[in-house]
Amino acid sequence: MIRADAFPPDVWESICTPMHLILPGDPSGSGRGALYLGSWTAAVDNDLLARHRVNAIVECHDAPWGACDSHSSSSEDLIVNGSMTPTLARSSTSTSQPMSSIRPPLSRSASSSLVPSYSNHSNGSNASGIQQAKFGRFKVAIADSAAPDVLAPHLDDAVRFIRDRLTKGENVLVHCQQGISRSPAIVTAFLMREQSIPYEAALHLVKSRRKCVKPNAGFEKTLRSWK
Repeated sequence: MIRADAFPPDVWESICTPMHLILPGDPSGSGRGALYLGSWTAAVDNDLLARHRVNAIVECHDAPWGACDSHSSSSEDLIVNGSMTPTLARSSTSTSQPMSSIRPPLSRSASSSLVPSYSNHSNGSNASGIQQAKFGRFKVAIADSAAPDVLAPHLDDAVRFIRDRLTKGENVLVHCQQGISRSPAIVTAFLMREQSIPYEAALHLVKSRRKCVKPNAGFEKTLRSWK
């Protein structure tokens, strides 16, 4: 169990916030979509996704099911490590309350990248009546393990998926269970590749948006040597 007193207040607040904006979209210029980083809580909150017009999701975990299953009625086929698989059937009655219900009050210095949670709606529309779009979905089937060669085989395909969706003007959420290690590693890799910056600079950017980010030692080693 994660203990609140084990973290500084700003880090704990970040853990309890479902998702953060990493790169804003540019609808008036290139038409590029926005990139979000978050936890499982964000991925199953239909209203939150609709409010921020997220229509592409990258999920990073090794479970046989995924948060995207809750969107099965309005989702495209799931791409698992570059291969298409049928959408898994699951009820769309999931809730985002476990994390949002324990979220502490926001500090006055809260970053503008912070995206709070909203109640879940399973009828395909958000609280404002915005109809949800289809979800383009990509699963990175990895454990949060520091073992060698866990992350590297997935980076090129994941980065390509994110780039392609953003280029189409779609908003993308990259998530894992807590948004601390696996999904930040993927987002960091994306920034390294797309902005041609070293690991330290990419990680600094990600951590400046979501302060709880901490890729495990194995992921860090992989990213430092990744080209």
